[in-house]
Amino acid sequence: MTTISTKPYLLRAIWEWCVDQGFTPYLATLVDENTRVPPGYARDGQIVLNLSPDATGQLQMANDFISFQG
Repeated sequence: MTTISTKPYLLRAIWEWCVDQGFTPYLATLVDENTRVPPGYARDGQIVLNLSPDATGQLQMANDFISFQG
């Protein structure tokens, strides 16, 4: 039996906890050819994104991807 990674569940739980506490959830991610970010916003191959409900629209946090409109 293959177990499913707990990382997506923990990420969603931490996001929800941050929002409930009035904190701003941020996500730091590596930028590669599969990452779509505006030119010039990545530094040293990474970007930090504000994932608060006020900063994002249509946030989707699936088990294998995160997407939203800024």
